Amino acid sequence: MILIFSGPSAIGKDSTWIRISEKLGFNRYVPFTTREIRTQEKNGFDYNFITIQEFQEKIKNNEFFEWDYFANNYYGTDISILNLLNQSDIVFHALGKIALKLRNKLPQVKLVMLLPSDHSILVNRLHNRGYLDDNMFFRINHYFEEETHSNLFDFVVPNAESVTDYEAELLINKILFNKEI
Repeated sequence: MILIFSGPSAIGKDSTWIRISEKLGFNRYVPFTTREIRTQEKNGFDYNFITIQEFQEKIKNNEFFEWDYFANNYYGTDISILNLLNQSDIVFHALGKIALKLRNKLPQVKLVMLLPSDHSILVNRLHNRGYLDDNMFFRINHYFEEETHSNLFDFVVPNAESVTDYEAELLINKILFNKEI
């Protein structure tokens, strides 16, 4: 099974949802991006950070299973995901468009959309991360775009910023896997 979390920047995809999924036995898949690495991020753990030229070369060589362009950067899932899927259940985060494309190609994909209870919470979180001007504009628009895709997802968490670890574990087990903890 592939469990994919989508949602706007700063909603807690890595800090809560992927971390809890790993605790439940999922292995993390690391997607690719051309955006700048943030100070708290690790290459090969949060993303595989590569140059635009490297990304475009991978596109030409058909090394991506799916990819998209957002906020002046490329994001993608390479074909190694298929090898990982044969070995274990995997979890990662992806843009909503990429997640939907993956589900159309792979029946074992489960999609979870994480949304804030209020858009002002997201603005505050983005501001606290240092996003300004164009980058803030892109990420707020991304929130609205992700929200429009939410009805196509298997599950939507409408107050993702306030879900505790325990609640996240319950939701992952009960709703996605029909399993009580």
